[in-house]
Amino acid sequence: MALAMAFLFPVSRLIKSIVEEKESRMKQTLLILGVKPWAHWLSWIIFNILFFVLISILVTVLLATQIAQNSDKLILFAFIMTFSLSIMSFSFFVSSFFSRAKLASILGPLLFFGTLLPRYIFLGTRQEESISQKMWASLAPCTAFAFGAELLAELEYAEQGFQWWNIRSGGFDVAMSFNLMFVDAILYMVLAWYLELIVPSQFGVRKKWYFIFTPSYWKSVFGWDSEVEVEVEMKTDYEHET
Repeated sequence: MALAMAFLFPVSRLIKSIVEEKESRMKQTLLILGVKPWAHWLSWIIFNILFFVLISILVTVLLATQIAQNSDKLILFAFIMTFSLSIMSFSFFVSSFFSRAKLASILGPLLFFGTLLPRYIFLGTRQEESISQKMWASLAPCTAFAFGAELLAELEYAEQGFQWWNIRSGGFDVAMSFNLMFVDAILYMVLAWYLELIVPSQFGVRKKWYFIFTPSYWKSVFGWDSEVEVEVEMKTDYEHET
């Protein structure tokens, strides 16, 4: 719980920053000026990956010197970094539901903390029990991390720590925790992208829920639509904003 809460402030700031950009209409301005949606998303992802890499390094150094002294430092960093990626995607996902930055900065951390509750409310600590239930519960990023952190504590108590030879030890093991956090990172990023385009908002033009099945959308993504179609779409967006 302490390790997960170490990321509470970065998550709050990330969610607030994303919503502030929407609230100030900066995002729509960039799109009207010709910035591609994928380029806008990529800039946010790259910047925050670099930010979370720094945080992960600091957390890894703290753990390696104070708590996880027996663990392989590379595995420990990979564990923290994978968790960072999952909560970064989760932050994007949460931000898609908000249009007010202050509200997002308050409720976002609460939702983040809520992803830790399934571990402590419903599931036990034994590695061999309720594996399928733990896998489903691990769709909540902090819960997947909590299972891995408990294994770290057990292995450190045995003076082994995270090692290449024990990350696959049967049952719900370290490798499974890694994999599920990586799945969370991809899942929430895809959901964030999808919901950002369909959730009702006073900023921008919302798409229909089935837009991903229309050829016109993918033509616009890959630049295959005609210049006339692009001009019409930009004019429609501008009129909606004004």
